[in-house]
Amino acid sequence: MAKCKTLTLYTSLEHCTGQKVLPGVRQRCYYISRRDIVKYPTLAAPAADSTPEKLTTYVGSFTLAADKKWLSIDLVPGKGNIECEPQGSKPSVTYLCKFTATHPTIDEDATAFARMAADDDFVFLIQTRSGRFRVLGGEAFPAEVKAKLSTGEGTTGEGGLSIEIEATDLMPAPFYVGDILTADGTIKAATGEVSGGGSASGH
Repeated sequence: MAKCKTLTLYTSLEHCTGQKVLPGVRQRCYYISRRDIVKYPTLAAPAADSTPEKLTTYVGSFTLAADKKWLSIDLVPGKGNIECEPQGSKPSVTYLCKFTATHPTIDEDATAFARMAADDDFVFLIQTRSGRFRVLGGEAFPAEVKAKLSTGEGTTGEGGLSIEIEATDLMPAPFYVGDILTADGTIKAATGEVSGGGSASGH
């Protein structure tokens, strides 16, 4: 008896005329070193009852080590972008996901981040304009950071810390709807609400 069971889970890809699609990312992303993560959320394997949401969204939340929290990076508006492209050959195709953005300062905090991040492994949570959070990096594939510092030139040149993040994944930047524990409270990624009041949607 054949042991292989191939599932056909595709759906039609539709777009309604007049439906708004907002490009770009919001002005704040979150990151944490992988050594500060105790337990990772999981991606469900394809199954007969799979939906697009089940196939692309992490189940559960990141569990962090004691006293650890997600840190934030404020970004220059309108300059963040996520790109994911396939790499490798069947049956081992993965995706190389890249996030590029710019942090506007080049002070001690930004410079220290650039120095230390070059040799560390991370997970990043990036909120798109639509409010959805997407993940770069995970248990199997860490996110790596390349940070380029520029003072800008002349009187109108733009300086800052250009950040390029790369991470391999099984799919293009999975969605995340779990909790994000920060110094300002716990963000519910599914809604953008912060425990104790407030909202992450304005960042």
